[in-house]
Amino acid sequence: GHAVAAAHQAGIVHRDLKPENVILAESQRTGAPFVVKVLDFGIAKFLQDSPTKLTQGVGTPFWMAPEQIDDHGRVSPGTDVWALGLIAFTLLTARCYWKSLQAPENTIARFYREVSVDPIVPASVRARELGYAYPLPAGFDAWFARCVARDPAERFPGAGPCLAALMPVLSQPAETVT
Repeated sequence: GHAVAAAHQAGIVHRDLKPENVILAESQRTGAPFVVKVLDFGIAKFLQDSPTKLTQGVGTPFWMAPEQIDDHGRVSPGTDVWALGLIAFTLLTARCYWKSLQAPENTIARFYREVSVDPIVPASVRARELGYAYPLPAGFDAWFARCVARDPAERFPGAGPCLAALMPVLSQPAETVT
């Protein structure tokens, strides 16, 4: 979250955040055994270079925000917030949020429909649907819902506020699953 927040502060949107682009590396700092690094800024976009220019559908589909799928979409820091929400869900549950990806009859059209049209169910409900047996932290559903709001204006405005809202959630005890 801190690395992506720094990129957003510099006016850069990563556009391809996914677990494969986040690694743990040995830290060179005293007292920190490891550091988290964000890799592959190859398709990153400088917002100041073309703030009104439409985006192209680039990135890894399972982590792309709806505006990246739409030829008329505009990327913003909220584009990365979408992916951060999905990554956090995956880190907590060891499962990909999208149910259509688990189905044997999965098609790309079905996946895009789930991302763009179907209701986005709360993270705790989806986790149970995918066989995750443990409760998620209290408040995670609301945090996740704001990350994956289809309208970018309804998401956290960037990775900094997104991370700031997540930290207290992660310090809460898990909700009881009923």
